[in-house]
Amino acid sequence: MICLADNDYILKLAACDLLSETLALLDLELGDVYVLPSAKYKISTDKRLQAKFGAGAERALAFLKTVSEIDSKPDK
Repeated sequence: MICLADNDYILKLAACDLLSETLALLDLELGDVYVLPSAKYKISTDKRLQAKFGAGAERALAFLKTVSEIDSKPDK
């Protein structure tokens, strides 16, 4: 199974420290999770998100380093 995860989903699960548990519940491995290339950039540069999610934002960034990015270039 492939999981496409958006920033809000990742941030909220990371804030509750539930990323690993959620993957286990859904029977997913880290290699099954794909995110947009902009996810790391958005979370690492948005000071409002960092203030709102605190340690959760750091957990989200660590998680994003372990999953795959979607090739967002459109087909010609």
